[in-house]
Amino acid sequence: MSPMGIFMRDELVIAERSIPEPVLKLKLETEFLKGCIKHRRRKTATSIIGPNAIEREEIWDIGPNIGAGASSSVRFEELRQNQHHDHGTPQYRAVKVIKKAYGKDKGWDYTRELTAIARFSERRYARYFVHTHGWFENADEIFIAMEFFPLGDLGKVTRSEPPLSELETGQIIKQVTEGIGFMHENGFVHRDLKPNNILVWTRSPRWIVRLADFGISKQGVEDDSRMTEIGTPGYVAPEVLRIFHVNEFSVTIDIWAIGIITVELLLHRRLFRYMGDLFNYVRGDTPLDLQTGIPGRTLSAACRDFIEGLLTPDPAGRPRSAAVLSHQWLTGSTPSTISCPRNGTPRANIDITMVSSPSGAFSVPSVVEKSATVQMRLEDRASTELMDQDATIIGPATPMSMTTQLPSSLPTDLGMQSSLTAYNGSAFDRNLLLPAFRNINLEKARYYILRSTSAPDSESGIAFNTWTSGSRQNKIVDKGYLTTGGNVLLIFSLVGSQKFYGVARMLSRVDWDNTDEHWEDDIWKGRYDLDWICLNELPFARVKHVPVSSKTPNWRAIGCYDGTEISPQSAYELFKAFSTEAWEQQARLSNSD
Repeated sequence: MSPMGIFMRDELVIAERSIPEPVLKLKLETEFLKGCIKHRRRKTATSIIGPNAIEREEIWDIGPNIGAGASSSVRFEELRQNQHHDHGTPQYRAVKVIKKAYGKDKGWDYTRELTAIARFSERRYARYFVHTHGWFENADEIFIAMEFFPLGDLGKVTRSEPPLSELETGQIIKQVTEGIGFMHENGFVHRDLKPNNILVWTRSPRWIVRLADFGISKQGVEDDSRMTEIGTPGYVAPEVLRIFHVNEFSVTIDIWAIGIITVELLLHRRLFRYMGDLFNYVRGDTPLDLQTGIPGRTLSAACRDFIEGLLTPDPAGRPRSAAVLSHQWLTGSTPSTISCPRNGTPRANIDITMVSSPSGAFSVPSVVEKSATVQMRLEDRASTELMDQDATIIGPATPMSMTTQLPSSLPTDLGMQSSLTAYNGSAFDRNLLLPAFRNINLEKARYYILRSTSAPDSESGIAFNTWTSGSRQNKIVDKGYLTTGGNVLLIFSLVGSQKFYGVARMLSRVDWDNTDEHWEDDIWKGRYDLDWICLNELPFARVKHVPVSSKTPNWRAIGCYDGTEISPQSAYELFKAFSTEAWEQQARLSNSD
């Protein structure tokens, strides 16, 4: 092991020639100190004198272990505040520590996990996988820095819950299957899918989950027949256990695991408690036992058909991920996924509403199905063109972007900025609002509409709690932040979708000297931090009567330009509509159960 305090930048303990280039790019320059870890990051900035390398330091204080296994442990770390990272919001991460000796002894290479992590940490996969901030190493261990999920894994969360409804289970299974589908399309098989490897960001009534732990994932399956360490008992497919004999394994070993997880969420029990139970089922001696054990409650026919399809003993007969996602049990009533804030702790005041996808049933998977069934994939969404005004969003209720620029001839203040800063009307009734809105100083805040067109940038804004826009829009919101002492609310709308999709609080002034690297286009300069306080959709039809202000009754909030300020009264009307929409959605969910 390298001496404490020595940078390991040039000491590649893993042979550099054995590491793929994408993995090397994620490696963090690291110094091991007592009780903490220091990283140095270099970013190239361009100035009038040419390119210049900027160095920034991060110090992460090491906390307690929050998980452990045979080959690894997971510990909690918190970013120490300094001049570079003092944005007021604590930042946490989980660090997985892998013993190199264990992987060598067991005959599998931990570089596979790094390769999978590098692939699925790309921005377009943010909705499905735990985000990885990078990795570092010493002579004995590999350290993988990941986003922190305070709620923990799905197994831990559901153990404290009663059996989930079909609706809630469908929410979770849809997200898991979409993530697994992306792995399969990229030539990877997870091979150890289980509740403990599914992390929970938000729970009932709107579940948001992410896939984690690619420790035994494999690119390709040609060598699986010689693997001894593959999967967890209770979740591995019968062909892995040699109960059903095949020449080689396929991606459907993950599909089997999804079926087992579905049953556990619905019934709160293992489907096959003993190996003999699994043998009897595979041989056809006993059917699946899908009795709920709860008087008066049975699984729907669509749900039973879904489970039976995934748990087909013959792997050749199991559906692929695209066909799973097209089954009527998922598409008929299950809300789709939505991106969630990252780099912070989930808050109880985040309200999330999602939309449904078209229905279907199991069918023979095809190349066309593979790309068409996973609705609204990030890489397939329009990035710069405006959507048709009559377009509707099918699939994930995830915004497209927020980067529309106004014509340069438009005046900066729109002739009305000063008139909107003071509210002299009657007091707002906060009882009509979601709890997320009640602590806002509604009368003193300033409110701005931001509009969007680019899918990857929108995903990044939600994922990383940051935003930027054109210079004009940035100047407007920065001035509002300065004049109110930081009391600025931003209402985001999706160009062409006929919807607003969320509200965020501006947490910092615009940092004109730094621009986040995750934006798709190079034209955006500067950055500021966000705190998402509401993420649910609000159709324009519900608020088409709301003006920008009472002084401009014919200029509607749903049709204003990017960066337009609206009055407190108009913002209050939008917040009421957001709240009503969320409550009605919750009531519909309750009635469906």
